Amino acid sequence: SSDVCSSDVLISEIPATAGTNTVTLYASNAAGVGTRNLTLGIAPASSVITLAAWDVNSQTNYGTSPLSPTTLAANLTAVGLTRASGLTTSGTASAGGWGANGWYQGTNGTVSSAVASNQFVTFSIGATNGYQLSLSSITKLQYRRSSTGPTNGVLQVQVGSGAFTDITNLNYSNSSSSGASLGPIDLSTNAQLQNISNGVSVNFRLVNLGSTNVTGTWYVYKTSTTNEASLAISGTLVTTSNVTPVISTSGTLGSVSTTYGTPSVTPTSFRLSGDNLADRK
Repeated sequence: SSDVCSSDVLISEIPATAGTNTVTLYASNAAGVGTRNLTLGIAPASSVITLAAWDVNSQTNYGTSPLSPTTLAANLTAVGLTRASGLTTSGTASAGGWGANGWYQGTNGTVSSAVASNQFVTFSIGATNGYQLSLSSITKLQYRRSSTGPTNGVLQVQVGSGAFTDITNLNYSNSSSSGASLGPIDLSTNAQLQNISNGVSVNFRLVNLGSTNVTGTWYVYKTSTTNEASLAISGTLVTTSNVTPVISTSGTLGSVSTTYGTPSVTPTSFRLSGDNLADRK
C-alpha cells in the first residue's frame, strides 16, 4: 500500500509472474472513504510455439501446389508448399507425400543451375499488423526419396525482398520406402530471422541436388501412420507498441438539439469501430 497526495503519483514495480490481479485503491477525506478496484493484467513472456506446420498424410498424386499449412498460428500469414515450374509430377506418386520428380540436372548440377532451371520448392510465413516474428527452428522435416532421387540439398531463406542466403546443407542419406526424418534445424542464431516486422515475408527455398534420373522422386513425407506434421517451423510472436490505430465509421452523425428529458425530434444513429485501439477510461 502507498499514501499519495492530490497530485499525480507513479507507483511502479517489475512483475514477477504473469496473471491477472486486482488492486483496490482508496481515497479519503472528511466526508468518508471511496474505493475503486483496478485490474492489472500481466502478459506472459513470449514462448516458442509452432508457427506453421504441414501434415501431408492425406496427400496423393504428389500433393496440391501450393499446399497451405494445416497448422498456422494466429496473427500469421503463409504461402504453402509450392513446386517451382521446373519440377514434374509424372508417374505414380507415393501416397502420404508431397513432392515431385524432375530434380535431375546431369552429373554437374549445382544450386545455381537448379535455381536457374526452377527446380526447387518454396514456402513462406510472415507476421500480420501489430506483431513481430522471430524464428527458432525448423523443428521437423520428414522426407522420402527414391533410389535415383536427390541425395542432398540446401535450405535457403529470403527476408522481404533481400537476396536468398544459405541456412544449412541437407543430407538425405536414407532411401527407405518408409521415409526418414532430419534433426531440428536451428534458426535462433540467424540474426536476419529475429525480430522481423509485420508485413515482411520470410521465404524459404529448398534446392535439392544429386538426383541421377529425371524420374527420381523426393517428398515431404509422413513417417507415421498417424496424422502428424511432417514439416514444422517454431518461433515466437510478440505484439508491437507502434501500431497505428485504424478507425472506421458508418451512418451519419449530424447536430442534434433537444430538451432535457425529451427525445430528439430526428433520431440519429452512428457506429464507430476500429483496430489496434487502446482503452482509455
